[in-house]
Amino acid sequence: MASAFLFSNQFCHSRFFFTKLKKKHFADHAWIFRVDRQILKGLLKIGATSLIAGTFTSLSLLLLRSLIIGRLGLKSAGLFAAVLAMSGQSIIVITDSIGTYSLPNLSSLKSHEDIRNELNQILRLAIILSTPVILAFFMLKEFVITLFYSSEFLQATQLIGIQLFGEFFKAVGWSMGIVLLPLKRLKAIVTIDAAWSLLYIGLSYVALDRVGLFGAVGAYLICYVLHVAANYLYLKKIINFSIWPQNQKLLAISVLLLGFVIFFLKPALGSYAVAALLTGLWVKMAIRKAEMMMAWGKIKKKFSENLTTTKN
Repeated sequence: MASAFLFSNQFCHSRFFFTKLKKKHFADHAWIFRVDRQILKGLLKIGATSLIAGTFTSLSLLLLRSLIIGRLGLKSAGLFAAVLAMSGQSIIVITDSIGTYSLPNLSSLKSHEDIRNELNQILRLAIILSTPVILAFFMLKEFVITLFYSSEFLQATQLIGIQLFGEFFKAVGWSMGIVLLPLKRLKAIVTIDAAWSLLYIGLSYVALDRVGLFGAVGAYLICYVLHVAANYLYLKKIINFSIWPQNQKLLAISVLLLGFVIFFLKPALGSYAVAALLTGLWVKMAIRKAEMMMAWGKIKKKFSENLTTTKN
């Protein structure tokens, strides 16, 4: 996700570059030759890394689609495409929004301690935002499928929960791996993405004949759990990263809540009571008084600034 976000930024920068050339009609092009070659070289490396990482992901999905068509048929491929599209939309707005702020901020940090603290803040925000969104998508899965597709795709409701659980771990892994770009660990980005793609295809290849589409969504979940582990262990090695105790608790209760609702929730009073208890624990850990006061202070400050501007 981080690589995809950066790739879009590179596209915007390239468009600006050529638009500027067009407007000036090459009349004054001396500024081109004043570009720092080291900066340009770094940008090209980052752009190439983003392209390679994105290519691995795209090719793995195309290959998986071919496997599903060959083994399970076109209908199954259509169901899987619907599951993939819906689950992906559940967190893309969250990751893109956080990335818009986080990438420049992480790039400005120099010490490992500051980077570790910022990563924990990003991780906490990603968990707090993605957990309720994924729960909402899962609880409203029939409505969402019917609204954007048709009742013929309702079979996808049996698969969407596992896929959404995978999206949660994708958000967690992304919130840690995003720092690899500012740290210029480009080989690590390519290696992790390539390993993810190969493992995803390998697990799906083995599981499709045994459990059908459940094999593909199960492989997606397993691969993103391992993706979290890979990012964490690598960051532990290079910057001695560790997850704050409060974030460990929040992550644990989020996994318990999502896992219970997706896999074990039944239309029974006892089941609803457990879900309510886990939800209450999650809210208690996710919403801290200090953070609420800080957010309220920022809202009041913004409102005051707008009011002053209006009066002037």
